[in-house]
Amino acid sequence: MKFKIPIEVDIKSLTDEETALDSLNANILNALTEVNDSLIQDSINYVILIHWQ
Repeated sequence: MKFKIPIEVDIKSLTDEETALDSLNANILNALTEVNDSLIQDSINYVILIHWQ
């Protein structure tokens, strides 16, 4: 089974209240969330495909 990993991730810019580390943490969390969501959706699609064959 192949999974599609998103290759484009929205990078948000640093605001006045944030430090560079805060921004980095937010961007990493955003990227991991997108990858996780993609893997979950691919897994659901795979189960549906197997079930309906």
